[in-house]
Amino acid sequence: YLYLLGLFAVNCQPGTFNNFNNGTMCSECPIGYYQNESLATTCTKCAADFNTSNTGSKDSTDCQRKYNYKT
Repeated sequence: YLYLLGLFAVNCQPGTFNNFNNGTMCSECPIGYYQNESLATTCTKCAADFNTSNTGSKDSTDCQRKYNYKT
């Protein structure tokens, strides 16, 4: 655990984030988002018309044009 601004923060790994809504657990970034850093509290949204094929994406290169996926 890391102590940050008076709160105990979890060292969430790339592809995950701590949204502080589920206590001290890390959540995977949802489809359409990625996170390439540790200790994140949010994930970064893919550019317009891009999406990820899975949750827990770790890099912007995981974002691919949406027409590559079935909707």
